[in-house]
This record gives sequence, structure tokens and C-alpha cells, in this order.
Amino acid sequence: MNARPVTPVVLILLLTVACSSAPSAERSTGPPVAAVAQDSPVAVLQAWDERRATAWASGDVRALRRLYVAGSVAGRRDAAMLRRYVERGLTVPTLDVQVLSGRMLAQHPHRLTVEVTERLARASASDGARWWRLPRGGVTTRRVTLLLAGGEWRVARVDSAQP
Repeated sequence: MNARPVTPVVLILLLTVACSSAPSAERSTGPPVAAVAQDSPVAVLQAWDERRATAWASGDVRALRRLYVAGSVAGRRDAAMLRRYVERGLTVPTLDVQVLSGRMLAQHPHRLTVEVTERLARASASDGARWWRLPRGGVTTRRVTLLLAGGEWRVARVDSAQP
């Protein structure tokens, strides 16, 4: 199979749907999946991001869809993009997002709205034989709404933060 290298356009698409965060460019084990909201908004997103990165690394579209609530536009876009990678025989074994800041905007027992400023710090794609390093992303600020369902935080909505 001849896989084409991943282009910067694909990276931009990744950034469009990337609504997760990690405290640094390095992966961490983070809190358990059902992170308690009062731990910190970044901790909740970090746990979510770890699951997202695992789904991308394994090419598991179903696992990725389970990270979003049904009907989530961001979830549909993320899953469609991963599906295109899988169809081309590619995985994304490295997907590290660096959080520059995060703050709670609203907190309810089963819903969080968090504003996060982040960038794609490190990413790579592979067809199993070759690797492509993807360019770093620019800094973006997003408003992410998560719902607690079945003991796991799932992304319901991702919006650009107001300037």
C-alpha cells in the first residue's frame, strides 16, 4: 500500500476537532477516567485526552466515538477523520496536546464547561513501516462542555472561545 504523507491540512483538521488537553507535551497517566470535577478542569480534560490519544493510536473509531455524547458535532468530525486515516492504513501513535491555561466556566454535578488554551505539541502518523512527524499547532482557545455519563466524562460540545 502506498500511503501518502500526512499534510499540514490534516494537522489543521486535527486541531479543529482537538478539544482535549494534557498538562505538558509529555504523556502522563493522569487521573482515573471518571475524574472528579473538583480535581481541576485540566485534570478532567487530561483524562479524556489520554483516552482520545489511545483511540487514535489504535485506530479504534468506536472507542473514539464513545468519548463523545451522541450527536456531538466534534465527535462526528473526529471519528470521520480517524476513519479516513484507518482507510489509508495510517495510525497516529503520537498525539500530545500542551495546555497553556484552563479554567472552569460552569460546573454542575453532571456537566462541566471549561475554557482551555492549548496547542498540538507533538504528533506523528505511521503506516507501520514509515513515520511522519506532523507540524506543531498554533495556540487556540476553546470552550469545551463535558457531560458525565456512565461514570465517564464525554465531550458534548466544542466552541471557539470569544475573543
